[in-house]
Amino acid sequence: MENFDLNYSFDVHNAPITCLDFLFTNDVYLLGTGSQDSFIHIFDFEIFQKEKDIGEDICTLTDHDSESTITNIVFAVDRNNLKKLVTSGTDFKIHFYLVNNDKTIQLINTFVSLFYYINLYYINLY
Repeated sequence: MENFDLNYSFDVHNAPITCLDFLFTNDVYLLGTGSQDSFIHIFDFEIFQKEKDIGEDICTLTDHDSESTITNIVFAVDRNNLKKLVTSGTDFKIHFYLVNNDKTIQLINTFVSLFYYINLYYINLY
């Protein structure tokens, strides 16, 4: 088995990371992480590529209940080239966000799910 070197690590969550996803397009390079601490952190990898330092997150999403574990993060780009982020947690909430071109993230809608766990990869975001 091949060995891999650790290129970078960062410590922003106060509990184990439970999910992550990447959004790589022509103009946006983002990493999102969710955790048992109920927070979602969004990082800009374009900064990392230029400065070799990921620094602080560009955004911390706190829309899930404070006792919730984040279970899913999914970035997607639809057919109109709109960048979206969908998250879910053990608070039964599914949050839909718009990722703007200036890398700000705007909450669009929230739904309450009847299911304790949902796999967001089966939701058609396109």
